[in-house]
Amino acid sequence: MNSLKIDNLEVSTAASYNELSRYQLLELCKQLTVDAKDLRFKLVMILLKAKRGWFKTPKVVKVLKTLPTGYMQYLAFDDAVTGWIFKPAQLSAYKLKDFKYWFTKYYGPANDILDINVAEFIEVSMYYGAYMASIKADAVKPELLDKMIAVLYRPGKWFYAIRKLLPNFELDKRQRNNTYRFEKRCAAFRNLKPEIKLAIFLQFEGAMEKFALDFPNAFGSQGEGNDTNGWIGLLMEMSNDIFGDYEKTQSVDIFTFFTKVDKNIKNAKDLKAKTEK
Repeated sequence: MNSLKIDNLEVSTAASYNELSRYQLLELCKQLTVDAKDLRFKLVMILLKAKRGWFKTPKVVKVLKTLPTGYMQYLAFDDAVTGWIFKPAQLSAYKLKDFKYWFTKYYGPANDILDINVAEFIEVSMYYGAYMASIKADAVKPELLDKMIAVLYRPGKWFYAIRKLLPNFELDKRQRNNTYRFEKRCAAFRNLKPEIKLAIFLQFEGAMEKFALDFPNAFGSQGEGNDTNGWIGLLMEMSNDIFGDYEKTQSVDIFTFFTKVDKNIKNAKDLKAKTEK
């Protein structure tokens, strides 16, 4: 966090995307997607949590109004205060666990945006990789981001509160996926607010980067981790191993799966190093 002293008022502001609240993240993404006028000044107000209340103006707003214009200029363009916003986000915190669109609430994976199984990982990696490729080719395909979000976020299961009391309870409150539901979500998410799309993209991107660092052996030969054919090949190789057949292996959570994969690759490298001595 950054500590600022404005007149006699001491305030703290976020110094990274992980330190933003959910509200701040969405507001910041909103400003970044609309190419707002006086963007940096608006970002300062977001970081200072200077939103207007129902019955009064926050103290920080009153203080800012009395300050010379030059001081706001300093805050807006100071690298420590706002500079980090325009650098790679590295958002590994799970800020957007759910969101509401029209009359439906959509839930993400339980504890982390990558708290998913192998089948979901391969599917979402396919859309993520294609979306990144479209950005690099300067021919952005927003429908790929919609599909990526549609894999991760789904309506909640019916009677979830009752299900908690039953044996074999699953923490994941998302409905099971199928082609019909997936296509309906893709169509709906075309009109999803841009700030929600950007926030989800940033937290998925950050989670993938961190995940790759946690399993360096498994991801070392995969480049950015977007080689879907590589992941499918890996899944087939791991099938009939400790996780069971191909179908059963797809349902394994990716943390368990990649822990095993990473260990196997490391053991193979160690054995190769020994034999080459």
